[in-house]
Amino acid sequence: MKFTLLAFKIKRFFYYNVKQIGLFSGLFFSFIFLPLLYTIDIHFFSQFNIIDAAHYETLKGFNNSLISILISILLTTFSVVFVVMQLASSQFSPRILRYFMTNDLRIQRFIGFYLGALSSIFIIQLLDPFFPHKSQLCLIFSLLISLYCILINFPEIIIHLNDNMNVATITNKIKCEIINEVDNLYKEKWQKGNFLFYKRKAIQRKNVLVVYWKNQSGYLTEVNYLKLLSSWNTLSDLHNFSPKVTIFQKPIVGEFIMKDASEMFIIELEATFSEADKIKLLDFFEGIVAQVFIVHKYRNYKQDVNFGVRKLVDIAIKAISPAVNDPTTCINCIDYIGEVVLKLATRRFPSSQTLILQQNNIYVNEFNFHEFVNFAFDQIFQWGKNDPIVVRRLIQTVYLIIPRIENPYNLKVLIHEIEDMNLLQIYDFKKNEHTHEQINVILKELHRFNKIAKEQIAKLQASGVLSNDCIENCADEVNKLAYQETIDLCQKYFDDYVNRDIIYQ
Repeated sequence: MKFTLLAFKIKRFFYYNVKQIGLFSGLFFSFIFLPLLYTIDIHFFSQFNIIDAAHYETLKGFNNSLISILISILLTTFSVVFVVMQLASSQFSPRILRYFMTNDLRIQRFIGFYLGALSSIFIIQLLDPFFPHKSQLCLIFSLLISLYCILINFPEIIIHLNDNMNVATITNKIKCEIINEVDNLYKEKWQKGNFLFYKRKAIQRKNVLVVYWKNQSGYLTEVNYLKLLSSWNTLSDLHNFSPKVTIFQKPIVGEFIMKDASEMFIIELEATFSEADKIKLLDFFEGIVAQVFIVHKYRNYKQDVNFGVRKLVDIAIKAISPAVNDPTTCINCIDYIGEVVLKLATRRFPSSQTLILQQNNIYVNEFNFHEFVNFAFDQIFQWGKNDPIVVRRLIQTVYLIIPRIENPYNLKVLIHEIEDMNLLQIYDFKKNEHTHEQINVILKELHRFNKIAKEQIAKLQASGVLSNDCIENCADEVNKLAYQETIDLCQKYFDDYVNRDIIYQ
């Protein structure tokens, strides 16, 4: 456990300090590597005449002239980057490109090499008056790294910037970050016999202790569940608290945390709990809350799938605004959102870490599949419902996902998502708000959606997912009842849906 906690801290340090790698490597070159190289050069290589005096002075003069070239390239490159980023920010949103400079290792490598090249030239100029010996090794290194920056590193970064400023690359990178986080959080696929949906455990608010956030306000970016679990197990074993205490994490990752107002933990206690034990518990959780919850001024992808989807939704909405009028970008975002929805639709809720914590009477507050689908599609539909291209892609995205779904509750959620759009009322021949061609396009897609949904319903019924056997596999009566209610609701909806059809002209 200690090794796992150490690995978590190291990983978190590098994740939050990627933006410092370029500066750190430049400082490493300037204050550690180059002085060490200069010392070796003076004490060991000075006796070898690798470069004669005439050539040494010529090469040193050429090396000094490279300073202006390196500085000009550095300033010009980042001046252009800042201008382009401002234009891109106005088209998308400021947070879309927030991590473009700071969390891009290629850009940090570019900064590190240029700082190393400049510092290698400066150290030769600075130390040469004090040491009469020729710094041959330093000069060779300085020339090589400077020429590498100009001839190789600079063209590479221009190509990299050109590619990464493209909206397709930006959206694809966001999607990849979300998919990686989904794979980390939701490790188990849904299987027959698992619960159909995730429902938060209700908090009774009787005989409870409330732990508030007392540090700087910001967004909850990550929760160190390893620290929480190990610390709680240690305390619980020491005082035998576990059977008598139920712990609830109140905020969802990504939520804004307000100083002295946000509830971080709500701790339900048995009525027999003594006042002394209450004080011990409250002191423990108030002491550990700052170690468990990581609050920052910016949100990020760690444990926050919604943040990545929020970015894609923002790009999509701005793309279909009258000021931008770029439905192709909106469609691109819908495609990537669909890929994330498909990934989550096949996974077991809640997350794998949450399932482990629940075994220790710790309940994490997180979203369920229904909330995620609404969050992913509703706002795009609200702003693009009168654009047949956008609506058509929304329908296509959902019916591409449906054949892969084995969880009937998730299938019901996606069918409801299309049903709740009320497209037959918006795209109506009598209203004359859209052309017949536009209406027929939408109705044909709805017809295809209807057909695919029916086929998947029949497939699930044949597989026995909606049978009583699934109910019998539940662990206790409460879960059996929840499973029965869900299956009854699904079955009723499915039976009604099978009898539906769409007629288009």
